[in-house]
Amino acid sequence: MKKYKLYNRDLQKDYYARYDYIKIHKLNVNLQATKIVIESDSDVDLENKIVDFVNKMKEIAQEKDLKFLINNLTTITVNSTKLNIYRLKKIYGFYDIETNVINVLNDNYTKTINHELLHMSSSYYDKENGITYSGFVQSHGKRNIGLGITEGYTEYLVKKHFDAEGSVSNAYAYESKIASIIEKTIGEDKMLSLYLNANLYGLLEELAKYTSMHDAYMFIMNLDFITKNMSGKKILPSSKAYMMKVYREINIFLLKLSANKFYSIKGEKKQDEYLSGVLKAFPDKMRVNSQIFNITTDEEALKIYKEAYEKHKAIIRVKKKKRKNR
Repeated sequence: MKKYKLYNRDLQKDYYARYDYIKIHKLNVNLQATKIVIESDSDVDLENKIVDFVNKMKEIAQEKDLKFLINNLTTITVNSTKLNIYRLKKIYGFYDIETNVINVLNDNYTKTINHELLHMSSSYYDKENGITYSGFVQSHGKRNIGLGITEGYTEYLVKKHFDAEGSVSNAYAYESKIASIIEKTIGEDKMLSLYLNANLYGLLEELAKYTSMHDAYMFIMNLDFITKNMSGKKILPSSKAYMMKVYREINIFLLKLSANKFYSIKGEKKQDEYLSGVLKAFPDKMRVNSQIFNITTDEEALKIYKEAYEKHKAIIRVKKKKRKNR
């Protein structure tokens, strides 16, 4: 029980730390690498997996977005290990950005290698300023932001393009659903490009088109809180309220985001396709310990969509009036 108390104390500290502002950096780096070369001391099967990964990335991404993949692949080291400490901590793979090394469990690497290679393909270490960029994660010392959306989107990409079962059963299942809603909202090509260029700021700008920069930032922080505090750990009753409040804030954000996006789409068919995708992934219920909770209700969702509709009509009226007065 003592370790649970310590964990829940940290959980409550994390809850209030969400309001500590973390500066978002704009990464601007010019890499000269132009050719993909694969050299590996790993076994043949693992090397083939890397070749298959690279070929798939060349299919799904634009060449201009593969600069980190190309740069990191020239010096990547892949270690296949049987370290029991990895199993005990339920770590099936890990990519170290600063050393450009991937570690995977030797009896499970086929399930984890694509996830870690995606991290490699979207990572850059700014040694001069001590900042690591990886997907939508930015880390500077002990401060970091973007872990939840990055892990969720990485796993979503694994299931979508490499393995329908995902890298590890149920890994980042919640975050993956959230990432799929974000992708549907800002666009598949746009989100993949932002991810591969480690452009968190660009992601926030895209989300702010339908909400606000502040709300987008808090959404990223809230998802980080969930990822850091819900990985199979026991939540004490005193901390349950914190978790449910953050889950609720995430859902309210997603409802407002999707509602404003919905009414910006032209054509009922496209609107229906978008809404269907959102509803399919939308987490209206969550399990905390062994209990299932409703996070948001249908009535709340309808109210938010109605407010977005009224706002959309008002914007159209203003635009018509401006055109008429020209």
